[in-house]
Amino acid sequence: YQRRVHGYRPNATLSPGTILINADVVDIRKNVVMSLYAKHFGYDYRVDPMTFKGLLVQKSNMNAHHSIKLMKGPLKEPQINNEAYVYQKLLNDIHNGSRVEYEVWAFRVSPSDFEFYAIRSQFPPGQAIDLTYVVAQEVHSVPPEEIFPGKLRENAISLLNDMCIDFARLDVVNDQLSALPIIVDINDTPTMRPRSKKFASQIARLFDTTLHRWNQYVCSNGITKCKPVYGAHELCSNTTSRVIPGLEPRVVRIISSFPVQL
Repeated sequence: YQRRVHGYRPNATLSPGTILINADVVDIRKNVVMSLYAKHFGYDYRVDPMTFKGLLVQKSNMNAHHSIKLMKGPLKEPQINNEAYVYQKLLNDIHNGSRVEYEVWAFRVSPSDFEFYAIRSQFPPGQAIDLTYVVAQEVHSVPPEEIFPGKLRENAISLLNDMCIDFARLDVVNDQLSALPIIVDINDTPTMRPRSKKFASQIARLFDTTLHRWNQYVCSNGITKCKPVYGAHELCSNTTSRVIPGLEPRVVRIISSFPVQL
């Protein structure tokens, strides 16, 4: 993985030599995530809606649209819009009678490795497909090895490298049918979901540590005039808009420069 070191984006005023985190991330649409998941995990949860028989899920191809619909295939051609939507298998996320979803926060700690922080949310079983606004029964942090054990961790890192991710939140479902952790979404400007905001300080510390590691890495490689900055306005609660303590909001699309004091 080779990243670029430069001022980036015409609408952001950055000095030469600035490292913009996630600068090389080009496309995080769901069709890209699904395609790369099939490439790196060897399992394809996409379906052809015109030939697939049974229940399938239609989702907006764009992030944060939350337009999710359960449908029965095969579909007729007039129903299909492959530009706006993607179609996937209905995943079985039931564990011990409850639905389970993971948020996995990914922090690049070197050109070839990531540190992960995982949050597990448990929901009552029901008909809701999108759990974003469903009240969770239980939310707690879990070891990342619970989601990506053994070689699956290497697969996840390969996928993130392919997308040039430095920092992101992965939405993951442990599918009972395939016995695999299915990455259904990757957000390179992640917000803290209301149910997960109690873990904000831990994630902020990991983010700060990541910036320090990046600074040490670029300096050890002879790049002496670098300052990592985060290319987004996020890390806030969807409902209260409170930023993580210690990360000061900015009007422009960058948060802070090195060092970040938490």
